[in-house]
Amino acid sequence: MNNFIKLEGNMKRLAFSLLLIFVLLGSYQMLLAQSYQIVWRVFESGGSEGDIVMSPTGDIRASICIGQPTAVTEEAFVTTGGDYRLYPGFRKIDLDLRDPTSWITAMVRYSCGNSFTVEWAGKDSTAEDGPGWGIWVYDLQYRVGELGVWTEWLDSTTATSATFGPDDPVTVEEGETYYIRIRARDKATNVAEWGEPETTTVNYQVVFSVEVASGGVDLDEDNFIIVSYYLDDPATPVVDTLWSGHPEALCVIPGSEASYTQLSSASGTDERWMAETPPSWVINSTDPISATYYHQIAPVITLDGTDATHTVSTTSRTIFGATSTESGLLGSWSDWVDRSSELAFSRATTGTPPLFAIDDTAWIVSNPFADTIHYMFGEVNVTVEVDFIGGEVITDGMTYPSPYSAIWTTATTHSISVDSIQFVGGDTSVRYVFEGWSDGGERTHNVTPLSDTTFTAHFRVEYELVISNPDGHDTPDPSEGSHYYPDGTGLTCSIADTVYEGDGYRYICTGWTDGYGSVPTATGTDTSVSFTITEPSGLTWNWREELRFTVVNPGGRDTPVPAAGDHWYAPGSSISGYITEPHTDGYICVGWTGTGSLGDGFGTEFSFIITEPSSITWNWLPEGTEVVTLTVYSDYGTPAPSVGTHEFPSGTEIFCTVDDSVVSADERHICTGCTGAGPLPSSGSGRATPPLTLTVNSTPTCNW
Repeated sequence: MNNFIKLEGNMKRLAFSLLLIFVLLGSYQMLLAQSYQIVWRVFESGGSEGDIVMSPTGDIRASICIGQPTAVTEEAFVTTGGDYRLYPGFRKIDLDLRDPTSWITAMVRYSCGNSFTVEWAGKDSTAEDGPGWGIWVYDLQYRVGELGVWTEWLDSTTATSATFGPDDPVTVEEGETYYIRIRARDKATNVAEWGEPETTTVNYQVVFSVEVASGGVDLDEDNFIIVSYYLDDPATPVVDTLWSGHPEALCVIPGSEASYTQLSSASGTDERWMAETPPSWVINSTDPISATYYHQIAPVITLDGTDATHTVSTTSRTIFGATSTESGLLGSWSDWVDRSSELAFSRATTGTPPLFAIDDTAWIVSNPFADTIHYMFGEVNVTVEVDFIGGEVITDGMTYPSPYSAIWTTATTHSISVDSIQFVGGDTSVRYVFEGWSDGGERTHNVTPLSDTTFTAHFRVEYELVISNPDGHDTPDPSEGSHYYPDGTGLTCSIADTVYEGDGYRYICTGWTDGYGSVPTATGTDTSVSFTITEPSGLTWNWREELRFTVVNPGGRDTPVPAAGDHWYAPGSSISGYITEPHTDGYICVGWTGTGSLGDGFGTEFSFIITEPSSITWNWLPEGTEVVTLTVYSDYGTPAPSVGTHEFPSGTEIFCTVDDSVVSADERHICTGCTGAGPLPSSGSGRATPPLTLTVNSTPTCNW
């Protein structure tokens, strides 16, 4: 790079140009560490004031500012084309080695918005050296909070004011403090140190409100609360007014205190709106602030008749939403009570005997008032009763028919009671069960009436349901016996259809009889009945006994009657049966083996009266087995084997029997014996033959 400074001027102003060269050499003595060659030229014409004059070669220009300062811009020191270029004005240029000074002239300490204006100024003159070349530009930086990092805001600006926020250079937030500092640079390139920062704290926008507790009259513009807070000076509070439904959004210094007056503006000696404690807060957020005020009344109550021995107490009083009672009161009473709440005094005084109030002792407080309670000796009329006809009550340990009435001394204590279950007139089909007293006391409890009082014992009505199951089969629901149910209870009585007991016995429920009361019908054939009980009721479950008769037919031959399997019959039933085809599938039926009421038999038919569980097993032999026939004849009775022809394996031993006698309406037939062909004797007597071994066809005949 060529180290030249070219100065061009008009030869007619050579003296001025030389002066300019000397000044420039002095201004850059700290920069020039080697020899430089100075070249200058003259301007052909000085031009008019305010013009820009160029040298003939076009590489030098000068501002015509005769008689006033001339700006020397930073551009003057930019190296271009290998030369240093300087654009001077036409005036005397002094040496400037001093730093300029700058300061912030306007910046709010506390801001009520998310942006604020910063204004600044500077100068480039000192008492020692006089005026400098002048302020060139300003630099500004910001920092968020005391521990934040300094960050560039405005660099090389010629402006002297700017708006900080709401989003540039950073999003401004409530509760934060923003630090701003400034420095200046002059036209001789002197750069000052950063100045001390100024701060702006962005206040919180907080909504303040008040409300009146339930039961009170709202605050209004004539009866208000004063809020005190700090807006722009932490040492000087400002105030505003609040009332119901009239909140205020206020700008408050972060960390400062806000407070409300404890009493409203219109509060007096007998009516007030008051907060329980003086409301105050330290504001550290934008959270809304509210306080509750209680509308309170101060009644004046004269307690006539009271003295040091006979004092009373408050039994109900609400202050600031909480219950507060006092005792030992006499003479008169006045204090604050929440509006719309109850104020009540004891009806009896202390002392023996006590005095009793003859006036109302309780009020719902709505406006200031004065009243008197008179206390004196007295009696009360008392009735103790049950809520049904015919019951009994117990008073002071003695039983009386209901209702029982008496006169008691006021505020004396007595015991009242009732039996938990009562019947009327010995009728056990309806009972009355204790549920509670009208005063909420236990079944047996003490009472101390202060005025005429009726104590009623409440009972519920229950009706008896009697279930009978005389045969004892199954367990009915409800169970057998007596049960009680409240009037109107929905019930279902049921029992099993069939019950098996022992081997071969079963019992069939045939329904109920003797139904009465709420049972829909006197008799029924179902095993379940539903109804709503509204009177004494009952029923009897009935059963039928049945005996099992089992038919066994080995090999499943033919179709016996009754069919193979279990059959059930009532005791005493007559049962008959037979084999339809004695010769079937290569087998021949030769009789049966019986149990229970049926003995063993021969042939293909049977008949008997069942009195216990019984069975029959048909006996079959293969065809070709030697058989003989036994043909029985009898005009009367029931012989065994029965009348007719029966087949038996040859060699079978049997007995033939018949009734001793048979009686009809007007005659009797007597069996005189059995005779016949085969192994039977040709003559004989009695109802049974001796054992017979059948080896040939035989024909026994019963003789009468």
